Amino acid sequence: MEIKLSRKIFNSLEDSQLVRACFDPLIPLIRGKSNKVKEEVYNQLTTEQKKLFIFNAFYNHACNSLAEFYWWSAFYLVQPKIWSELKSALRHFKTDEMLGILLEMEKVTKAQNNPIELEKFDVSYNDLYHNPELYSFVSPLFKKFVDVTQTTLNLIGKAIRNNPTAFILFEE
Repeated sequence: MEIKLSRKIFNSLEDSQLVRACFDPLIPLIRGKSNKVKEEVYNQLTTEQKKLFIFNAFYNHACNSLAEFYWWSAFYLVQPKIWSELKSALRHFKTDEMLGILLEMEKVTKAQNNPIELEKFDVSYNDLYHNPELYSFVSPLFKKFVDVTQTTLNLIGKAIRNNPTAFILFEE
């Protein structure tokens, strides 16, 4: 999909800002839309854009709070294709610390005997606050998630900078 950006803006952005600049144009195309529309948009993306998309779709929700980090991790996990794509994207961008955190979340979530099918998904944001043991596992993982965010965004930004035409089209 053609996401246009001027060279001047591209060169002026910090790596973490570049991640947003390459993803933000997609938001109006998917926000509030049906899953069918979202899938159509996703299918128009290049392989690299898909990796960026799946990371941002998760990150932009999970970063808001401990409860959202837990809920979105569990929600992605019951969708094996999406969870696999997220882990693949993190491997591709060489964001090993972030990948490690999500692998730990995978273990924690599975240990809770949460539903493994989307149709039976009943995880609540409040589950953390009603289960002290769960809270004690997830809370430090969320702290790590927050702590490695800037490094992760910088690594992804560097990947974009090293191969810009896989993500954007320069407007002249």
